[in-house]
Amino acid sequence: MKEIYYQLKHYWIYNVKVGYFISLWAFLAIAIYFNYQFDFENSVLRVRDRTESYTFLVIAYYSIPYLYAFVMYALFYNAWHIFKQRKFWIPVVTAITALTLDESFYWHLAWIEKNIARPENMNFIFVCVQNFVSAFLYFSPLFIYWFFVDRKKMPLYGFAPKLFNARPYLIMLGCMVPLLVAASFTESFKESYPIYNDFGYNKLNNIPQWISVSAFEFFYGLDFVMVEFLFRGFMVIALIDVLGIDGVLPMATVYCVYHFGKPMEEAISAFFGATILGVLAYNSRSIYGGILIHVGIAFMMELLAFLQKCNF
Repeated sequence: MKEIYYQLKHYWIYNVKVGYFISLWAFLAIAIYFNYQFDFENSVLRVRDRTESYTFLVIAYYSIPYLYAFVMYALFYNAWHIFKQRKFWIPVVTAITALTLDESFYWHLAWIEKNIARPENMNFIFVCVQNFVSAFLYFSPLFIYWFFVDRKKMPLYGFAPKLFNARPYLIMLGCMVPLLVAASFTESFKESYPIYNDFGYNKLNNIPQWISVSAFEFFYGLDFVMVEFLFRGFMVIALIDVLGIDGVLPMATVYCVYHFGKPMEEAISAFFGATILGVLAYNSRSIYGGILIHVGIAFMMELLAFLQKCNF
């Protein structure tokens, strides 16, 4: 834990200019107010017909905060040269492409409706397939970039097991247990969790519930792994040659916006969580710690909800 503390302290003292940090939060404060005042993420972005115009809307939705963070970085650090480099633009465009593909790809929905023989199975299968497709759409463009650009220089972004020390992350996860247990007794928690819902799939298909739970949670966890791969892996490590550790705060800015469909407190905390995990990923060149924290918390919340709601 001391090592993590010193990494974060060093980052704040030697890499973050206060004016730059304030400029990011001035933007995010306005964006947060607008989103939660008008429920933009849920009432506009999530329900809009997924046409070509929807794709452009998604591109703008993620490009604006990401590029704003880079412009502010260039302004405060006198780093305008980054905009002249292909090694800057190609990863940035690739990251936005991955986010856009995930948000705007929907053709598999029609396939499910056409090919699932029993409509009563559709909801459960849709959720599992959606998480799998989301993971594939994240992974594909990032892997292609790595294969052609960085394959000979580094392991796939963040997947460097020799550089991973699990102990401090397990301690952090352990510290979260009492907080999660306390939260599990609140009404808002009980209304939101567990995320798992088999919609009666196991009974309809005469299979044990543990099988449907395992399948659902596997694909649920896979989505978190790919989120870490994109944000802490690709958006930090792929830009190291251009930005060094300074790629962390632009990533955290987008990650905050990425959480606008969640409660406001979660969106705000996402910025700080992303910053911490981004610094650790940069220093270790590994995203396993972020995966452990992210998936660990998600599965603990599911388990606590099961213990209160489900009878096996």
